[in-house]
Parts: sequence; C-alpha cells; structure tokens
Amino acid sequence: MKILYLSIILCIFFSCTQQKKENDVTIELKEVSLFLTDYTGEGDLPPILYLTFNFENNSDSLRFFSSKPDKLTKSSKSTLLLLDTIQNKITPVYVGDLPIIHPHQTTKLTGEIKLRDNKDFFHLSDTFFSKKDFDNDYTFLSEVVEKTIKNSIIIYNQDDADSSLFKFFNHEVTPIGNDKILKVRIPSTLKITKYDQLKNRGKLENIDIK
Repeated sequence: MKILYLSIILCIFFSCTQQKKENDVTIELKEVSLFLTDYTGEGDLPPILYLTFNFENNSDSLRFFSSKPDKLTKSSKSTLLLLDTIQNKITPVYVGDLPIIHPHQTTKLTGEIKLRDNKDFFHLSDTFFSKKDFDNDYTFLSEVVEKTIKNSIIIYNQDDADSSLFKFFNHEVTPIGNDKILKVRIPSTLKITKYDQLKNRGKLENIDIK
C-alpha cells in the first residue's frame, strides 16, 4: 500500500505540473453532505458521505466523465480517489454519473463514500454502527469528515478505455489521457450539511449520456 501511495503521489506531482500548463479540464469540490437517516428504506444504510463536484470543460472538444459507480463494477477503469496524506491511506469515491461535457461548459457530479465500508479510514469503531439512525451524530461526523478532507487530496485518473462506452452512442469524445491525473480543487472552507433524502430522491440514480 505504501508503494502504491508513493507512486500515486509522484504521478500527481508530474501530472499537475503539466496540468498547470494546459488546464483544459478542471474538477472542483463544491458541496459535502452527510446522509444520516433513511426515511424510505429504499437505499443503503447510513451514514453515507456525498461529495458534489463541478467538472469544467475549458477545451474545444467533447469531454466525458466516467468512474467506478461501486466496488463491484469492473467495466469502468477510471477512478476518483480520496488520499489522506496524514494516514497515507486511500479510499475510492464512487460516482454513478456518466455525463458528456460540451466545450466550455460545466456539469455537476455526485460521488459517495459509505462510512460503514470505510470505518478504519475515518477512525470509526464497529460499535458506532450498531444503530440505523445517525441524526444525533451530525456534529461528530461533520468534524470527522471535515478533518479528513482537510488532510487529504482528491485525484481523478481517467482511463482511455472508458471512452468506448460513449463512442458506442456515436459521441466523438476526447479522453483526458491515461498519463494525466487531475488534482481536484478543494475549497479552504468546508461546510458539511445534512443530506436531504426526500428532496434528492432518485437524483443519484440518473445516468446522463446525451
């Protein structure tokens, strides 16, 4: 794991140097929210961390975003990763969106991290997850998440192989490139909000290929 982590850090350094020169695609973290109470019984058990990003295409070409939507899917090779630079640990951010981004346009992406599956990463005990409602833990979890994100970087690595899905729909998309790792912009000030399940019902299941 340490070798993998070091390799990624070195790749980020050289890729970000190139990124400063080109800067034709940027990803920025815009919103962070916590799903704490399941009112419908339709989704996965809380708590779940939702991260909303803006993908900005500053180029003159059609771009696309693809990433693993869950840990079982093997068809997508691209990855969005949260790297804690203090712990030297990595966890994936799963994104189900598959948008095409037109030239000089921006689209929103929503990723998730299930805290139950990443209790070691966030330093949460097994006993903490013995309940189903975490609404009373909002302040505690907000502090945990905020500290973790401030100690972390988020990177996106797009695999050219994923472009075949979009070309199947006759879209002439331009991949970012296998050798280019994008470092996601993280704002200096973060506000962790409560995720409104009823308001956002069904939004995370949409797949956008237009």
